[in-house]
Amino acid sequence: MPGRPLRIPLPVSAWSAWAPGLETPDAWQAWAVGACSGGHEGAPPLPFVEPLLRRRLGRMARMAIQVANEAFDNHPDTSVVFSSWHGDLQRTLGMLEAMADGEMPSPTAFSLSVNNASMGVFSILKQLRGQSTAVSAGPDSFGYGLLEALSRLHDCPDNPVLLVYADDD
Repeated sequence: MPGRPLRIPLPVSAWSAWAPGLETPDAWQAWAVGACSGGHEGAPPLPFVEPLLRRRLGRMARMAIQVANEAFDNHPDTSVVFSSWHGDLQRTLGMLEAMADGEMPSPTAFSLSVNNASMGVFSILKQLRGQSTAVSAGPDSFGYGLLEALSRLHDCPDNPVLLVYADDD
């Protein structure tokens, strides 16, 4: 019907967010009402990730894996939707600078720069068997990631869906 808003239920069983200086739900709620601001430096420590792997992860991947881990409900059939405007932009820029200097990009840097890398690492860590999708739609990345997550919930309402949106400047 024209003029009538579309109502789509959005079941949220858990949420998580991480930014430097905003590392707890209370900090985020204070930020939301303007009572504090976040910082610019730092990355989550990820104590649940093996040191050899943790050392290879960039800040954006660390942030994505941190929030995914906090919101994850330990259901192995969880479907994962990862959404990001740029992916690991710092790693990609590093590879482009290396190529501009006549060097070959590192295979590790390349494999961890693709948009689905952080959720691939998370899926391996948690031994997930569900579907995984990476969405990159410029400034609309969050909205299209949410649309993909809602579509999955609509298709399989009994399987949990984990939506992770991450970007870093």
